[in-house]
Amino acid sequence: MSRLVLAASLLLGACASAPPAPEADGDLRGAYVAEHDIQLYGGEAVGWETTSVTDVLEVAPRGDSLDVYALLVATNAHLCEFDLTLGPEADGAWQAATDWGCRLRLVAGPDTIRLEDPDNVCRRRLCGARAVIDGAQFPRPPVDTVGALRVSR
Repeated sequence: MSRLVLAASLLLGACASAPPAPEADGDLRGAYVAEHDIQLYGGEAVGWETTSVTDVLEVAPRGDSLDVYALLVATNAHLCEFDLTLGPEADGAWQAATDWGCRLRLVAGPDTIRLEDPDNVCRRRLCGARAVIDGAQFPRPPVDTVGALRVSR
């Protein structure tokens, strides 16, 4: 059934003047987490230590857009944190368009959601010195779909 919906949305999308919201990704609402290890510097006495951290991505549909909140943790606990609204793109991805040049993209695959910031424009304003957005991935499905999401408040 989902293939039929996807095929219909692609056919209708080809006839529309503006890109439609991707039907296949209509189930993106939820909170996603990605656990990984980072290095923390504890000073000369301790040196570098490995610790586990959790990145968070929250997605809430709003009309033909997605409200997206993310908190990403990198080396020495440098952070990226943002709350942006993304619109649909013709290729099925979602993209933010800010007045300061950030073109953050969210690409949803069957098993993962990936964030893209290939020119690091978004990173320069949204992240600490050693943190990056480009390439952050979150496994699907979400860990929570009905809880109180930060972006839906």
